[in-house]
Amino acid sequence: MDLETGKIIVLIEDRGVGIPFEFLDRIKDPFFTTKQSSGNTGLGLAISDRIVENHGGRLRFTSFPGKGTSARLYFPIQKA
Repeated sequence: MDLETGKIIVLIEDRGVGIPFEFLDRIKDPFFTTKQSSGNTGLGLAISDRIVENHGGRLRFTSFPGKGTSARLYFPIQKA
């Protein structure tokens, strides 16, 4: 939780192969996939992004090929 910005930040990281830089800006685009041959539709991150935005949040990614990817979800803190 970041009280200074009024946001809750959720960080999810992996140590996988990473995402090539040229794809990083497109990974949330509907139907974008690099795995069509295995039947993927490329809708997962597009839908996730829409859900996060519907709750007033943002979904951001950083990735380094060969080192892994980080996903950060930012949500506004709601006062009860």
